[in-house]
Amino acid sequence: MLDSHPEKGISFDQYKCDGDLVIVYERHDNMKAVTVYEAVTMSKLCPSYAESANMKAYWCKEVFAKNTLNSPVLEVNGITQGVAARIRADKCVFYDCGFLGVQDTLFSDIGRHYFKKCFIQGGVDFIFGNGQSIFEDSNIFFWMGRNGPKSDGVITAHYRKSPDDPSGFVFNRCKISGYGGKFELGRAMEAYARVIVANSYVSDSVKPEGWSPRLCVGHEANLTFVEEKCFGGGADKSKRVKWMKSLSGDELNKFLSLSFIDQEGWISKLPTNMFS
Repeated sequence: MLDSHPEKGISFDQYKCDGDLVIVYERHDNMKAVTVYEAVTMSKLCPSYAESANMKAYWCKEVFAKNTLNSPVLEVNGITQGVAARIRADKCVFYDCGFLGVQDTLFSDIGRHYFKKCFIQGGVDFIFGNGQSIFEDSNIFFWMGRNGPKSDGVITAHYRKSPDDPSGFVFNRCKISGYGGKFELGRAMEAYARVIVANSYVSDSVKPEGWSPRLCVGHEANLTFVEEKCFGGGADKSKRVKWMKSLSGDELNKFLSLSFIDQEGWISKLPTNMFS
């Protein structure tokens, strides 16, 4: 269990070191302490598999990351960024992991990321960044914390900047629910933000409008916010924003397929016990 203290978090960054890749726990503006792990030490947390120099993939299994900066926060205005994990590396897999916080819990910053059977909890933009990420069979839970304010929030905040940017957040076969307030599924932080929710349970805690352009008013036509084949008390799309997009067939499947993040076959090269 990795329990981040106030103003600290876990950072999975990728650096060259003697021709190899090293993952470090690195300092950022909201992280006051620095711990750098040697590759041999870090491999116990994130073992790596390499078929060749160009087939590097890093994975975490049964890792728990929590940022306690906003615990407790009694007023909405008192909430501040508290990243539990920042992932700034390519070809990363997280299986059966937990990420807990209030604001900006999971920073899927840069790279291709696969989250399988994970639990992610927060209240404000708690899955954010410019990552190209698939969340599969995971539990996404909105909550401001045991002593937090009963207020509304947002799950995702995506930063895709151009139509050529391959990034996007894809949620497939997930459970999306919450307690203590209502939430939007996502809001745009850049003019081409992309979030797709499919084949997932959506509770009645979601706001009827579902999505927000936030910083991108006037660019709604460029945003790709999608819900397809979802079910649950909040899955009714009749009151969603009018500019929400619809995808089907191959157009939808290209995002749901692992090939969205893995055209080289790097996930299949992971250890056989990774997903068990």
